[in-house]
Amino acid sequence: MNLYKSIILVMTLYLPCFCSAQNKFRELEAYFGLPLDGKEIEYYKYSSESVITNSCQSYEDCPTRTTIELLKSLLSAKNYSWDQRNYAYSIPKDKSYEDKELSDRFLPLRKIDFSIGQDKYEIVKFRLETTNDTTNHAMMFKFISSRWQVVSSDVVMSKLVIMFEYLSERALDAIFYNMNLGIPVFDNMVDEVYNGELLYLSKAINMRANKPYTPEEANIIFNSNSSSNKDSLIRVPCEFVFPIQDQKIRVYEDDSFVSAHEDTQIEEKLRMANLSFETAIPDFSYLFSYNDDHYEIVKIKHLESNEDEMLIFKNTKKQKLQIVSEIPSRLEPVMKVLRALSIDQIQNLNALSNSETPKEIQNISSQVKDEDNIINTVKLNTLID
Repeated sequence: MNLYKSIILVMTLYLPCFCSAQNKFRELEAYFGLPLDGKEIEYYKYSSESVITNSCQSYEDCPTRTTIELLKSLLSAKNYSWDQRNYAYSIPKDKSYEDKELSDRFLPLRKIDFSIGQDKYEIVKFRLETTNDTTNHAMMFKFISSRWQVVSSDVVMSKLVIMFEYLSERALDAIFYNMNLGIPVFDNMVDEVYNGELLYLSKAINMRANKPYTPEEANIIFNSNSSSNKDSLIRVPCEFVFPIQDQKIRVYEDDSFVSAHEDTQIEEKLRMANLSFETAIPDFSYLFSYNDDHYEIVKIKHLESNEDEMLIFKNTKKQKLQIVSEIPSRLEPVMKVLRALSIDQIQNLNALSNSETPKEIQNISSQVKDEDNIINTVKLNTLID
């Protein structure tokens, strides 16, 4: 037997063993996003007469069908079990409720609301007035199962919450009404976040002054109040790419990758698709959350045909892992990207630095990424097609 045939024989004999070790992976950050639904946000100014009091005796008294009711429930909560129901995540059990007084009150000041697919969100700026102190706050809320709850925010959304908490009402009005404060440094920044009437919200939350404010200017931007005799609402044309929740990428490796993690469920996932390591190997998977459900898209390669296939798995609170035929239509742009690009191309697109990525990827990145490195998957698809 010549050397060439010997090599082919060895590869044939040991390839199944190699494939069966393809349950190891290394994990990468992902920065895919979806553009704002409707391409506008609603900006709301509360009247100075809007007051939320500590008046609920139980959670049932504050049904949280609106964010105002949720704020009232937050202010009125008298124990941990009540307060926990206001949140979509776990809160510390040692939180104190003894220092609350009936005279405590919230004054809602400003609000934006927006939608991402079926998910509805609001960010509310409000003032807490107690006997001893007055402080400004902002929180992000989400409509979940017919009621509003406080939700945690990722890095990008945290910037938006922080902007609402620390900028004054006058400064926020200047941004969303596209008007001047009479402070050249700030006014120039507002001009730069607009293209005509279109607000680029990612630019707004990343505004940085190019020189220090005077004490008087800083007071206007961060501390000044702006009262209103009545509630008012405007719709602002807006471009903003929301990062997909809880997203990450798993790149599958063989046993030679020493520091890899182990996917203990990958064999079961293949079996659910009537496959095995003898017939297919995983290339990478993309994990994310949407509408409170958890998804995983696994790109596999069939060994016999050498063709790729996308397997979709879904995990809900009520059902264990199951294989499904499709993802929500709102996420189809992401699916197209995963189907069209190789894992190397996906890694290069998601890289925070372009210094070592190919020039063609750098060119695409400049067209589809915002200031927070979030990839507009709808724009990316137009370049891929």
